[in-house]
Amino acid sequence: MRQNQVIAIIALLAVIGLVVWYGKKPAEPQPQSTNGTVENRDQKTSDGTSATNFNTISREDWKFTAQAEKDIQALGAGQKIEGVIVQDPNDEKTYYFAAQVITSEDPDDFTNFLSVYRYDIPTRHFERLFRQTYSKENPYKDSRPPNAPLPAEDYAPVFQLRGYDQGQLIFFIADSDYSPGYCFDPLLLEGSLVSLSIKSPYSGFKIYNAADDLIAKARAEEQKCRQEFESQF
Repeated sequence: MRQNQVIAIIALLAVIGLVVWYGKKPAEPQPQSTNGTVENRDQKTSDGTSATNFNTISREDWKFTAQAEKDIQALGAGQKIEGVIVQDPNDEKTYYFAAQVITSEDPDDFTNFLSVYRYDIPTRHFERLFRQTYSKENPYKDSRPPNAPLPAEDYAPVFQLRGYDQGQLIFFIADSDYSPGYCFDPLLLEGSLVSLSIKSPYSGFKIYNAADDLIAKARAEEQKCRQEFESQF
C-alpha cells in the first residue's frame, strides 16, 4: 500500500512539472546582426515611426564626438562630423550624424565624401546607413529630388543634419561656405530640406515639408534668439 502511495505521489509531481514547463512561454529571441547588436533600433517600439526629434546637439557639446570620429575612421580616413548630432527619439542610447571628407580644395577637382551614421553609445557599435561621393563627375544635381533647390556648388554641397521625423533623417543642403546667421533655422526656409529614410536610405533624398506646428515653434525660437542677441548690444 505504501509503495503504491509513493508511486502515486511521484506520478502527480511529474504531471505538475509538465504543466508548469508547458505553461512557460520562452522569450522570443531578438533579431541580431552579425556582430551581436539588435537590428532596427529605430523601430523597436510600437509607435516607433511616429516619433520626432529636432533638438540637435552641436559637435562641440556632444561628449562622444572625438570617440565617434575616431571609430568611423575604419570606414574612411579623415572623416569629420558635420554640424550637429540627433538622438533617436525611440532609443536614448542611439544617435545619428553625418560625416564628410573634402578630398580636394581645388575648385576644378572638388569632391565631398558623405557618410550618414547610426552610433550606439554603450557598445560603440556604428553602422553606416548611407555613403556617396559627390564631384563634378558625379554631381549632387543628378540625384537631387525633382524640384528641390540647388545650391550654387551644385556638384558637391554640404549636408547638415537637422532632425529626425518618423523614421526619416532630415537634412539641410547648402554651399560649403554658406553662413546664414546666428539665429537661422532651415526649417523656416521653405523648400530647403530633404529627407533620407533610415530603413531604405538608398531610395534617395526626398523633399521634406515640415509640419505647421514645427514651423511655428521654430519661428518662435528664432524670434526669441534675435531678441536675446539684440539685447546684448
